[in-house]
Amino acid sequence: MPTPINDIAHSFPFVEGWPVDISEPAEIFLQAWLKMRHGKMQPTKQDIEPAYIPKLLPMIWLYEYLPDEDEFLCHLHGETIREAWGFSLRGKKTSEFIPTDLIDKLRNRWLRVIEGPAVMHSVMREREEAIRSAERLMTPIANETGQIRFVFGISLYADLGKDRDHFGPTTDLVRYYTLRDDLD
Repeated sequence: MPTPINDIAHSFPFVEGWPVDISEPAEIFLQAWLKMRHGKMQPTKQDIEPAYIPKLLPMIWLYEYLPDEDEFLCHLHGETIREAWGFSLRGKKTSEFIPTDLIDKLRNRWLRVIEGPAVMHSVMREREEAIRSAERLMTPIANETGQIRFVFGISLYADLGKDRDHFGPTTDLVRYYTLRDDLD
């Protein structure tokens, strides 16, 4: 059983609040991200250590922000992500697969993680005959020069079914947890 997230929050003074109502896989991912920081506010891409999250690898992803294009590029994702989308996202820009009516909303969310910097926790639920849902936890990652240019996260899907092209109205709960380096 992982250490309760509230215990972790007290041992990392850089954080103002933590998600407390997250799934166990998201909590394990967050704990791994905290370990990967090695005393820094956020880890670098080189600090990402798959050995910390072996059972979560199918559910994780890493995107790089390309400021000149105001676009995100998928560097890697696990098999669960590929199955949810129905194809590989690796090497694709978000504009190639995110629906146009959602691209601005998602880019703004992801940029808030980078610019905060912040940890984002979101839950999306759709109600039709069955409830489809997705929980995401997203964290900032720096490049080799220390600039935050990546978002690293986990997506947990439930009841997506085969109709990936149709999603009814959704309810999104999105929360940001700002990282701070000035707390004692």
